[in-house]
Amino acid sequence: MVSPRVWMSYAAGDAFSQEATLIQQLISDLQHAGAIVVTDNPALSDEQFTPFLQQELATCAWFLLVQTQEITRSSRVQQAMDMALQQVKHGLLRGVLRIICPSWDVWNEPVQWSETKSYLFQGDYPRLRDKILLDLDLLQIIDV
Repeated sequence: MVSPRVWMSYAAGDAFSQEATLIQQLISDLQHAGAIVVTDNPALSDEQFTPFLQQELATCAWFLLVQTQEITRSSRVQQAMDMALQQVKHGLLRGVLRIICPSWDVWNEPVQWSETKSYLFQGDYPRLRDKILLDLDLLQIIDV
């Protein structure tokens, strides 16, 4: 089985917040399930980010956005989401998945985002993780 590459886009403020914990746990679980997870490289300047994003996103099968309140202030997350939506439109990405965190104000959501598959995170991490792993074909349910 080929390991799917997943671009994971997020902006978390406090490193000890529930959202930051969710992000780190999900990255770990995706990797444990066989995915190759790619994220932003904060050491890159804004000028270097666009070519990096284009190069990495071209090798990914999926785009996963963790919607937190902080992403409204992150031009990189916005740019990554816009580019991912264009790549899905042109058949270059299998899909865009969104995790909506409790802090996110859905009324501020761009209209085109609502057309993507979303998961509402309400504290049940194992259930959220399993749904994502199923959608990424990284988890098989076998009837016995």
